[in-house]
Amino acid sequence: MQTAVVFPGQGAQFVGMGKAFFNFDPLAKEVLRECSEGSGFDLERIILQGPEKALTKTTVAQPAIFAVSLAIYRSLSNSLDFEPNYVAGFSLGQYSALCASEVFDVRKGAELLKLRGQYMQETKEGRMAAIIGMDLGLIKETLLGMEEYVDVANLNCPGQTVISGTKAGIVEAVEILKHKGAKRAIPLKVSGAFHSKLMEEAAKKFQRVLDKESFAKPKFPVIANETAEEISDVKASLYNQLTSPVLWQDSICYLKSKGVTRFIEVGPGKVLSGLIKKIDGSLEVINIEEPSDMEKLR
Repeated sequence: MQTAVVFPGQGAQFVGMGKAFFNFDPLAKEVLRECSEGSGFDLERIILQGPEKALTKTTVAQPAIFAVSLAIYRSLSNSLDFEPNYVAGFSLGQYSALCASEVFDVRKGAELLKLRGQYMQETKEGRMAAIIGMDLGLIKETLLGMEEYVDVANLNCPGQTVISGTKAGIVEAVEILKHKGAKRAIPLKVSGAFHSKLMEEAAKKFQRVLDKESFAKPKFPVIANETAEEISDVKASLYNQLTSPVLWQDSICYLKSKGVTRFIEVGPGKVLSGLIKKIDGSLEVINIEEPSDMEKLR
């Protein structure tokens, strides 16, 4: 049986996430300390005590979710002597996947995500919205006819697409898509138009950071958001990922084509587990969020 571990993205955060693992396993607590050092934030205090407003800031949320995801993964892999065949992550979750595959260490991952989040947060000209219950082709056709810039940002699962664009464009697109039959069109509480060309300035700033880094070869294959295939060039993927759509549905289908039948979501929340079940109900999906969840794998 082929297994893929998947890691969540921004929006999964909540105050108290990972607490049970931090109390259960000193290795998990050590990851939290390393991420605090790498990011320069007191992540233990923010994650466990809040306030929620501080945790939801992009520059904090990204290393915080990464910290919890890697803390759980390290505990899981150590306790069960477990190693996946593939790893993938949603947006910032791709950094969790790369770290799990030993491309860079935990401190470096937290440092990179702090900067990534900072540059993304500084680009405040856009917004995002989730479009539920509408054909992707009709969404794309509608967006092409708009004067304001709006484009597809996330292909989550059948019937669930996220769009990115200018503030005015998102307001207009939400109303038009509702009128054309979308079951729901919901503006998202994010600070910018992530995974679109409006992130080009953030990507240029981040490229200068990436140029100074040296990364190891992945221990096991990591699936890229922007291609839905194995990453061959880490720096190029992390740069392109900022301005390209997250092809999550395609990534899951690709992994199934490679023989993966079991997916393990590691980190806060169960968003990815829900998406995978909607993509293909025949796949086995396990969520690891509490220490007791590891019994599902024994």
